[in-house]
Amino acid sequence: MKREFSPKQIMQMILVCFLLVAVVYIFYRADHAELSQLNGPVTASQGAAPLENESDPALRSFTYLLDKGESTEYYLNYEDNPVMRYIANYKTFEASDGTQQRVLMSFQVPPAGKEADNLSLLVSTQSYPDVMSMTYFGGSLAELYEAGNILDLGPYIDQYMPNYKAWLEANPQVIATTPVGDQDLHLTLTGIRANLSAYDLFAGWCYRRDWIVRYGVQPDTLFDPMADSESRPNPKAGQAFSGHYTLDKDGNAIESAALEANVNGDSWVDDVIFPSGHTDPIYISDWEWMFEIFERALKEQGIADGYVTSVYYPGFNLNGDLVSSFGGGCPWLWYDAEHNEVKFGGDSDTFKTYLACMNAWWNRGWIDKQFAERSGDMYYKIDDVTVRSGKVGFWQGSVSTLGSRISNAALPYTEGAVVFGAANPINDVYGGPEQQLKIPDTFFGTAKYGGSVVVTDKAKEKDLALLFHWLDYFYTEEGAMLSNYGFSAEQQAQLQDATYLRFGVDAAYTLVERDGQQMVRFHDLLKVNDGNIRTAMNGSRVTGLGSPMLVDYGDTDTYVQHCIGQWDLYKPTGFMALYPFNHQLPVNAVQSNNKVYSRIVNEYMYVQVPQFITGKKNLESDWDTYCADLKKRGYQKVLKSFNELLQESDAE
Repeated sequence: MKREFSPKQIMQMILVCFLLVAVVYIFYRADHAELSQLNGPVTASQGAAPLENESDPALRSFTYLLDKGESTEYYLNYEDNPVMRYIANYKTFEASDGTQQRVLMSFQVPPAGKEADNLSLLVSTQSYPDVMSMTYFGGSLAELYEAGNILDLGPYIDQYMPNYKAWLEANPQVIATTPVGDQDLHLTLTGIRANLSAYDLFAGWCYRRDWIVRYGVQPDTLFDPMADSESRPNPKAGQAFSGHYTLDKDGNAIESAALEANVNGDSWVDDVIFPSGHTDPIYISDWEWMFEIFERALKEQGIADGYVTSVYYPGFNLNGDLVSSFGGGCPWLWYDAEHNEVKFGGDSDTFKTYLACMNAWWNRGWIDKQFAERSGDMYYKIDDVTVRSGKVGFWQGSVSTLGSRISNAALPYTEGAVVFGAANPINDVYGGPEQQLKIPDTFFGTAKYGGSVVVTDKAKEKDLALLFHWLDYFYTEEGAMLSNYGFSAEQQAQLQDATYLRFGVDAAYTLVERDGQQMVRFHDLLKVNDGNIRTAMNGSRVTGLGSPMLVDYGDTDTYVQHCIGQWDLYKPTGFMALYPFNHQLPVNAVQSNNKVYSRIVNEYMYVQVPQFITGKKNLESDWDTYCADLKKRGYQKVLKSFNELLQESDAE
């Protein structure tokens, strides 16, 4: 029998449902109270004095598209970022009428992994915000300007951004303008680094130092081809190496050969010396001596599914990296700083010599036989599972593999692992004089400038003076300290920020003296940016002045010298991504270059180059045909577009 409810009963049930929803909401709000802090104008209860004559909120409300936001572990919206809250609530900026006003800035964050698609959609539908980060923009700035989507920032920089303008004047190498017809316009604001540090590098060459100690012996002779006239006998020839840890986790001096629970895994020292006479591998001959040891280590441990080293699946890295060791440059486009010229390296003697070396390593069994099949791996995470299983001697990896970080008692081949960093090597074995004893110059590196934002036509009817003064704040000393490092102890004592309190951070940093220089030292929780906790506590998602001070991470000298320092040993003067002109081409040039890149790199080099490494193609009989095919694909047009831009800049 079907039961029927009276209107009164139906109303009672609806009321019960509303009450249940209300209870759930109350508990949710209570659980997330700290993640829902007030943004925008400060109320009296927050301790900030109210402003007189605050202007129309519509004129001082702006939107800003970031590259990415933070995990909801920290807060739900970027408006709740501690630094953004502080600026919104406690800082005022000069408005167009000369009064001091607070800026009501709201932030948009793209879906993770969809940054480029999100930006493209916003532009195509013209639903973009007032300010946009352009890191993931693949089109032409000039085209956006000509369509009326973005503003020429030059007049606003001159009038409202004295700090940004001063940094541009102090860094004349920054090409901050974009050619539009016969004009050069300021279409973006560029991020600028005051200081560069090796700690800005996230990846580099890594090797099993402990394998050298365990399976290697002192070389018979020592010879540095760039410093010595002849080799000299090694008085310790044939002797075993030794090594030990020197500090416990409290910083006390110890001497332990084993990585026990209380040992600082970054304090390893040893007496390893390479055939060049250096304690780090400097030359290709040092690498090959090391590879022989790794080959022996794999055999003696019975590791059948490991290998000495690998290469990126196309057979090369577009950044240059190891290719640059054989005469400089990279296989695609690189910048010859001495001659102010962009060059193509895919058909160069440098690249041919690199391939000869890779073929020799392949024939000796040192290179992973499946390297060309690992197309899903990033170049700094090739076959990461095998690396972290302790079955690889040499790889290009991240900071997380350095020191004792991959050592794991549960994985027998990693137990006691000590990983050191290595610089790009200098070739002293392969090719002729033009390919030997040349300092590598083209590889991934940190830039003096990078990242940019545009201001769109959506902001035209708002108080632009107020907006540009706000943007300029991030190029001041105070704004840069906040956005890069977060709150000092004094600031947090005043603000009592809930996010800092929840994680037990009384100050994001302190100022210390090291080597006669004042530096920043992060709170212990923030020294390693695990889970992006450091960026969650500062405001570095907003473009501005980066690294206003150097950072003292408190690391051991061993870790700094042999790991981070080696990655930063040479300067990447040829790395195109470091130069703003890489993003300043006219519309037609960008479109044409993208097509040429696809024809040359994706469709041709990615197919042909691995075959030279594995010997399926011969470097003597097949090289000329390969080079001729490259020229047919039109890289000369790409070079012309860049070099004409550089010549125009020189003429100015």
